[in-house]
Amino acid sequence: MLADRLGGTFHRTALSLACCAVVVSLLLPLGHLLLDGRTWSDFPDAIRAGSRSIWNSFLFASVAALLVAWVGALTSDRRGCRLAWLLFFLPGVLLGVVLISVFNRPWLGWFYSGSGVVMAALGLRYFALGWEGMRLAKRSVDADLQNVTDLSGVSGWQRWRHLFLPQAGWAMAAVWYVVYLLCLWDTETVVLIVPPGGETLALRVFNLLHYGHHSQVNALCLILLLLAVLPLFAVAVVSFLVKRRSQ
Repeated sequence: MLADRLGGTFHRTALSLACCAVVVSLLLPLGHLLLDGRTWSDFPDAIRAGSRSIWNSFLFASVAALLVAWVGALTSDRRGCRLAWLLFFLPGVLLGVVLISVFNRPWLGWFYSGSGVVMAALGLRYFALGWEGMRLAKRSVDADLQNVTDLSGVSGWQRWRHLFLPQAGWAMAAVWYVVYLLCLWDTETVVLIVPPGGETLALRVFNLLHYGHHSQVNALCLILLLLAVLPLFAVAVVSFLVKRRSQ
């Protein structure tokens, strides 16, 4: 009885502390960001001045997350890929230095001076998350159905279309979204290798913080938040249209 009471008290205390942590770390900064009038006054100028950075952020994050999820799905059965966690815990700046030493060659200028090296850096950094997420997503699929597909000899594409996507599609999409968020906010991995004209919003915020442009930084952070929820909004709109069409 005493253990049950202590367990209930501990659970309520932990839940209260977690709620307080969410309020302090997320809601208070977000409220300050949204209620500051200078954020909204500088918002249009921030969009005009940072339109290239907005596009770069979305392009790098979405493509890198797609590559991570795709390669992670193809290699989810290979246990040797666990070593990729070393790249995840490696400092991003150090990973950038390694990529500079590898790709900074005259015959690789087409790759090093473009967006390819940025996507490669983000892909290497967060591949472990994609691999682990896809491995867990595929393990959630019904084992009996997997045995049936193995015995029937269906192709790999049919297996993905009729087995994995219906049962684990949302889990795989969640893996993509988590990697997308991490790539969207990443600065340390790409700060040394970003090509000319390839500045992202996160790097733009990082640079402006040194010059005290707080209102512009707030506006750029708000744009980053909008980019973060953009995939969720797109999925909600598509789901609504599909349901409406099926009625």
